[in-house]
Amino acid sequence: MPTSDHDELPSTPARPRLSEPGDQRGCCHRPERERIHRLLIDDARRGLEDVLAGRTREAGQALAALQERRG
Repeated sequence: MPTSDHDELPSTPARPRLSEPGDQRGCCHRPERERIHRLLIDDARRGLEDVLAGRTREAGQALAALQERRG
């Protein structure tokens, strides 16, 4: 099928143009995404510290304790 310059779709206001410079769509979520990443890294660090310090239990024991507390 032959193509030409006339076969291209026109760019209308309703059509998203994500590649344009200065587009703010992705920028507003970046601080929230960075905050979540920092929280995940902090949780992982604390978890590793707990393992190194011996503050761990077997999964079965931990789940049993949680179920016992719930009643």
